[in-house]
Amino acid sequence: MSITTKWILTLVILVILLVGIAVYYTRQQDRHDKLSEDLDKAQQTLIANSQQKGLLQYQLDLANLAYAEGLAVFPDASQSMDMEQALYGAAAESGVEITTLSCSSPTAAQAGGYQVFAVSLGVDGQVEALLRFTAVLGYWLPSADIASVSMNTLDGGSGTLSMSLKVYALEAG
Repeated sequence: MSITTKWILTLVILVILLVGIAVYYTRQQDRHDKLSEDLDKAQQTLIANSQQKGLLQYQLDLANLAYAEGLAVFPDASQSMDMEQALYGAAAESGVEITTLSCSSPTAAQAGGYQVFAVSLGVDGQVEALLRFTAVLGYWLPSADIASVSMNTLDGGSGTLSMSLKVYALEAG
């Protein structure tokens, strides 16, 4: 082979290498541009999701607060024992004795979301203590409505109290 042929062959190889490098560089540049676009979109999505997360967290906190406030007023329907304890707590605070206590199975209230327990109780004690019992009952059971009350007074200032209550409770979820 002549020297000219060797130089031409070397130049052809160098040109092929340069074309190959240029094609490779162009592909890498396109890939870089695509990755840059994807990164920009991901950053924008991250910012939007961060803002949405903050809003959703705020709404969750408000919902949890409303739920906690509802639990404070309306005991959970599965907590009928708590209602009984509240009634006995009101009786102890008032200085009266609960002689009878019955509670029906809960029924659905007309407005959804809670149930109603029908509670009947009989209470013995001094008339003043019986009146105090009816007054403190709202503190011990804030979700209770007094449906009916009858009081019989006996000699010596004592008496008996018969009472029907409707106790509203959140439906067990």
